[in-house]
Amino acid sequence: MTTGLVALTFIGDRTEFRRTLGASTVHDFYDWLALLVFFPVELIRHPLEHISRTLTNAPYGTD
Repeated sequence: MTTGLVALTFIGDRTEFRRTLGASTVHDFYDWLALLVFFPVELIRHPLEHISRTLTNAPYGTD
């Protein structure tokens, strides 16, 4: 969404607008692809939960 708004700021220059719109489309596609890959992994395996638990318990020496 944000990249699309940034692309709109270049609407006065046709060449730059095409470049920024293309870049924002690629960026948005990458974001959706990452969401489709990493979100199910997080729901099934909970790697972020395990990492955050380990990092918060490490300074206190608790399990």
